[in-house]
Amino acid sequence: MINFYLSAILLGLGFASLAIGIFISMRIFNIPDITTDGTFTLGGAITAVLISSSWNSWLILPFVFILGAFAGAITGLIHTRLKVNALLSGILVMTALYSINLAIMGRSTIPLVNLPTLFSSF
Repeated sequence: MINFYLSAILLGLGFASLAIGIFISMRIFNIPDITTDGTFTLGGAITAVLISSSWNSWLILPFVFILGAFAGAITGLIHTRLKVNALLSGILVMTALYSINLAIMGRSTIPLVNLPTLFSSF
């Protein structure tokens, strides 16, 4: 029964980061940016590929953070330089990231059962 609650807490923490990203873009920046949806899956795809390639979990985290920030910067550049509506530029980048995620992973799923994760060191 404890595994159920632990899984629920971990899943809630993961989705909380997604909610905070959307909250920041909607309330603080006042821009309806949905790039967060694409960058959330980008981080998952890159993490799955690197964990299955035996990378250290502590090195994956900053790497994924930088790539997510790069995706957000691309949305900002499309919005400011190309004068595309903020919502449309977010939709464009989010849709492109789903295709990029499939190209990064090479297949639709990567099994991570019994592989070390960030929480394995605890």
